[in-house]
Amino acid sequence: MDVNRLRSVPEYNTRAVVQKTGVPADTFRAWERRYGLPRPTRTAGNQRLYSERDIAVIAWLREQTRDGLSISRAVAHVERALDTGETFPQQNGTPPKLAPRDLPDDVGHRYVVMTERLVNALLSYDAETAGQVVEEASALLPMEQICLGILQPALADIGERWSRGEIPVSVEHFASGFVLRRVGALFNASRPESGNPTVLTACAEGELHEVGLLIMSLLLSQHGFRVVHLGANVPTADLQQAVTRIKPDAILLAASTEPVARHLAGEVEDLTAWLAAYSLNGKTPLLCVGGRAFVSEPALREGLAAHYLGDDAMMALNELSRLTNGHI
Repeated sequence: MDVNRLRSVPEYNTRAVVQKTGVPADTFRAWERRYGLPRPTRTAGNQRLYSERDIAVIAWLREQTRDGLSISRAVAHVERALDTGETFPQQNGTPPKLAPRDLPDDVGHRYVVMTERLVNALLSYDAETAGQVVEEASALLPMEQICLGILQPALADIGERWSRGEIPVSVEHFASGFVLRRVGALFNASRPESGNPTVLTACAEGELHEVGLLIMSLLLSQHGFRVVHLGANVPTADLQQAVTRIKPDAILLAASTEPVARHLAGEVEDLTAWLAAYSLNGKTPLLCVGGRAFVSEPALREGLAAHYLGDDAMMALNELSRLTNGHI
C-alpha cells in the first residue's frame, strides 16, 4: 500500500477512526504520545481530526502488531514509508519478521535465517538444532529480540500451520514445550524474586497457553520488577488466596483465546470488588489484563473494569511501568 497517495486532509473525528479501524481510541492515542504516529491535526477546540492517511497508518499498525511485530518496529516501517515514499510491506499470511535493513546487513540476514532454521528444527522434533539456533541468537541479539523476534514468531508460525491442518498437534506441543523451557530458563536466571514493585502474573482460568505471559514476566523481571508467575489456568479463588499471601502491587491476567477472555471479563467485576475490599494498607492492587484475545477482539475490552496494557509486550511493559510509578 502506498500511504503517500492517500488524502492527508484532516476530516475524521476520533469516533469515526475507531469505527473504520476497530482500534480503540486509547490505543492509537498511546501510539501518538509514545511514537508520534498517527499525526492528527488539532482543531481550534483542541479536538483531533484524522486523515485517510492517518486511518491507513492506524489500521496497518494494528494488523502488524496483531501478527506479532512489535509496535516500535511497525512504527519504524511507517516512518520510513512516509519519509521516503516507499510502500508498506504487504501482508503475506505469516508473522512479520525483522527486515535485514533494520539491523546491520550481516546481523539482519542471520536474524531471518535463524527464525526459519528454528521453525524447521521444531517441525522435525530436533531440539538439539533448535537449541543451537537459540544459542547463536544469544550471541547476536538482546534478550527482548530473541523472545519477541525469534521464539514467539516461530511458535506463532507453527501454530498457524497446525490450525490449517498442515502439521499434527504433537509438533505444536513439542514446539510449545521447547519455547516454554527456554523462556523459563531465562526467567529463572533473571532473579524474578528481587525487584520492586511486585507483579503477580497468571493465565486466566481455562487458559492453557502460557508462553506469551511467561515472556511478559521475563521482560518485567529484566526491567526491575519483582515477578511472581503462577502459570497456566489459575482459578479465581486460588488467585485470591495468592494475592492475600503475596500482596502484589499489580496483577496481570492473560487470555489468548476468546472463550477464556469472555470468561475473564465476567470475573473481572467481582475480582475488582474483592480487591477494593481487600485493600492493602489503603492501597488496592492494580488489576491488568492482556493477551492475544484482547488484541484480536477489541470489543472484549469495552467496559472492562481492568487496565488493558496494550497490543504487544513492550507496550504492556511501558504501560505497566507508567501505572505502577503512580501507584506505589
